[in-house]
Amino acid sequence: MKNALIFANWKSNKTKNEAKNWLTEVSLQNTTQNLEVVILPSFTLLDYVSAYIKTNSLSIKVGAQDVSPFENGPYTGEVSATQLREFAEYVLIGHSERRTNFGED
Repeated sequence: MKNALIFANWKSNKTKNEAKNWLTEVSLQNTTQNLEVVILPSFTLLDYVSAYIKTNSLSIKVGAQDVSPFENGPYTGEVSATQLREFAEYVLIGHSERRTNFGED
């Protein structure tokens, strides 16, 4: 049987302390073997969350909330797939609020 995927997109929420509390609480929950949890913290928390999960051997995966359409280079504020690969296994793209608020298509 395939694993069910649950994605928790934190959007622009949580401080480092709030992330730690959330991870601690979730790690105490009983989950089935057929469940895969992926959290998508803001870019500012990717390194911290990724390290916390690894250090504490949690069965939670990490994803990024967006990825630059450009490779590495002079793109201020963008985060490339190469950079994300160090922290995330998944990337969520095509947000409705990015289309609405920033005119992305």
